[in-house]
Amino acid sequence: MIIKIKAPDTAAMLAAEREGMSCTPLQGKLAIGETLWTDVVAYSATAPWAQQMVIDSANTWHRNSEDIQFIGYLLGVTDEQMDNLFRFAATL
Repeated sequence: MIIKIKAPDTAAMLAAEREGMSCTPLQGKLAIGETLWTDVVAYSATAPWAQQMVIDSANTWHRNSEDIQFIGYLLGVTDEQMDNLFRFAATL
């Protein structure tokens, strides 16, 4: 009898991990660092009101939120770098 072992679906595993990634704004700011956070603040000054509220008032940052993905895009952060920032933020 041959037993087939299914290899883990790494894309599905990464998607599931990202779904669960979140941090407080303080953790996120500390993970991002002063230089990149200064860029976020500069953007916020010219952003639409709704985005300003997300940046300034969110209680929790979620990895898969469109707003967080947009901020990552503005900062030139790759998906892998964003994942690592959230992983690091969770340790703070």
